Amino acid sequence: MINLLNCKLDNCSLLQSQKIILPNPKIIFDVGMHHGKTTQEYLEVFPDAYIYGFEAEHRNFLIGKKMLDGYQSRLTLTESAVSNICGKVQLNINTHDGTHSILDIGKQQYWSGLVTTKKREEVSSVTLDNYCNINDIKHIDILKMDIQGAELEALKGAKKLLLKNKITMIVAEVEFRELYKTQPLYEDIAIYLRTYGYRLVGFYDSQHVGGVLSWADAIFLLGE
Repeated sequence: MINLLNCKLDNCSLLQSQKIILPNPKIIFDVGMHHGKTTQEYLEVFPDAYIYGFEAEHRNFLIGKKMLDGYQSRLTLTESAVSNICGKVQLNINTHDGTHSILDIGKQQYWSGLVTTKKREEVSSVTLDNYCNINDIKHIDILKMDIQGAELEALKGAKKLLLKNKITMIVAEVEFRELYKTQPLYEDIAIYLRTYGYRLVGFYDSQHVGGVLSWADAIFLLGE
């Protein structure tokens, strides 16, 4: 089965691969939805899915909310960071609105362009365990995360879900260089997920900067 799956996934995009692996997901979490483009793609590609979108930065959230205005019946949007704590966190607001992070900017030579921090803002933070408990969400079919180096912190906030095998697929941006200070790299995330029974399916949209692999998207799947 694994060989057949790998064969089918050759040359597929990140979204196409998710569709092949899980043709009919019911619950999708888009953590770090930015302006809502990926959320909209999920809504269109998976017509039977309900999407929960999270975005920490206020302006990005408003842009995404406006973009997704026609999907209210299949969508819940939350203006919040997702991490390992419930409460408040400090968010770095950077010169590129796709790079805001709870982590400080790291090694600029591995970025595709110069980014600086303009200010820091206090924003709300939730954990996936607590959010799912409060909202009576029993299972997540696809957990997508693009939160600029904070993916492992979000996974630590989903420990109960992971322990109970309540997340089928995890789609995450992973870094191979410290784009943000003290951030976990790909191997840290892979080792953490391996303890909960996840295996790597593959890398997508790999980005090379300065002649080295800097970051990519990765799909992890529960089960051997």
